[in-house]
Amino acid sequence: MNSMTGFGRGACATAELEFTVEISTVNRKQLELRLNLPTELMVLEVPARQRVGEFFSRGSVQLRAAWHKSGTSSGPEVDTALLQRLVQTCVESRRQAGLPTDAVQLENLLSLPGVLKSPAVDPDSAAVRDAFFTALTQACENCLAMRRAEGKALQRELSGRGEVLRGILAEIKGHLPELENTVRTRLEEKLAAAQLPVDQRDPAFLREMLFYTDHADVTEETVRLESHFRQLDGYLNSAEPCGRNLDFLAQEMFREINTLGNKAGNSSVSPLVVRFKSELEKLREQIQNVE
Repeated sequence: MNSMTGFGRGACATAELEFTVEISTVNRKQLELRLNLPTELMVLEVPARQRVGEFFSRGSVQLRAAWHKSGTSSGPEVDTALLQRLVQTCVESRRQAGLPTDAVQLENLLSLPGVLKSPAVDPDSAAVRDAFFTALTQACENCLAMRRAEGKALQRELSGRGEVLRGILAEIKGHLPELENTVRTRLEEKLAAAQLPVDQRDPAFLREMLFYTDHADVTEETVRLESHFRQLDGYLNSAEPCGRNLDFLAQEMFREINTLGNKAGNSSVSPLVVRFKSELEKLREQIQNVE
C-alpha cells in the first residue's frame, strides 16, 4: 500500500551540464501530472509524462526540472558583437543627453539577456536525454520510496480503524435478539394508541407480525458488513494500488450500517450505529490518502 503524499529529488550531470528534477505528490482522485520544464527541454514533455506514469497511478504530481553548467564546464561566453553594439548605443544616447560618455558600465550590460551565452542544451543529444531521464527516474524512485513508507503507516492506521468497527458491529450483534421484542412492542403500542383491539392469537395478526418483524431483520446487513471487513483486510495486504477500491468499499459499508440503523430503531442499537458511522468517517478520510 502506498500513500499519495511524497517528495523525491534526482540529479545527473554531463561534461558541461547538470540536471536536477524534483517531484512532489499530494492527494487526488485521479492521476494529474503538472510538469514545469525549462524551455529547452519542452520537447521531452511527452516521454517525461510516460516515465512518471510508470511510477504513479493516482495523485497530483508536480514535477520541476532545471539545469545549470557543471563544475567542469568552461563557463558562459560573451557575445562580443552584441556587447559592442550595446556600448555604442549607450555612448550615443549619453552624448545626445549631454552626459559624460565615459560612464558606461560594462557590468550592467553583461546582465542583459543574450550578452552571456550559457552552454547550449540540445535535447536531441543522447547525453542530454540520458542525464535528464536519469535524474527524473531518481526523483520518481525517491518519491515512491517516501510514498511506500507513508503507506505502511496508513496501513496500520486503517487496520486499527477496521478493528474498532468490528468491535462495534459485535456489540450491535449482541443486541439483535432483543430487536424482535422491540418490534412487537412497538407495533402493539401503535395498535393500542389507535384503539384497535386485536386478538394476538389471530392467525392473520400473527402473519402480519411475522412480516413486520422479518422486514426489520438486520441479519443481511451484518453479514454484508462482515464480508466487507474481509475485503478490507485483503486490500490492506495487497501490493497493488487499492485506493479506489477502498473508497468504494467504505461507501458500501456506510450504506449497510445506515440501512441497519433504519431497520433496528432500537434505543440500545442506535448509539452504536452513530459510533460506527463516526469511526467509519475517520476511516474514509484516511482512505483519501491511499494510492
